[in-house]
Amino acid sequence: MVPVILLIILLVIVVVPLLVFFGYMYALSKKPKHSIIRSHPFLGWLRYLLEKLGPEFRQYWFDNDTEGKPFSRADFIGLVYAAKYRTDLISFGADEITRSPASIYPMPCSRN
Repeated sequence: MVPVILLIILLVIVVVPLLVFFGYMYALSKKPKHSIIRSHPFLGWLRYLLEKLGPEFRQYWFDNDTEGKPFSRADFIGLVYAAKYRTDLISFGADEITRSPASIYPMPCSRN
């Protein structure tokens, strides 16, 4: 009687939560929008979990959000947001044909 009760307790405490956890991770990895989650589901979700916990870690252990070289974390987040989600911005570079006969180009001068 005692081994049966211990087996049931073991199943409830250890096996069922593990099955629920791995089933949930499998369901999340079926159609993700990030390629790292599609290729490595557990490492990808761990990465995004640590990204969410980042402000708590930085509060005590790492640099502040306004510190950083060459630019701060707040500036970096602004750049990432602009690059990923804003469609009204034009990237750096030319949007027109640059080698036409009517174009004027500055010529470098050499000073001797």
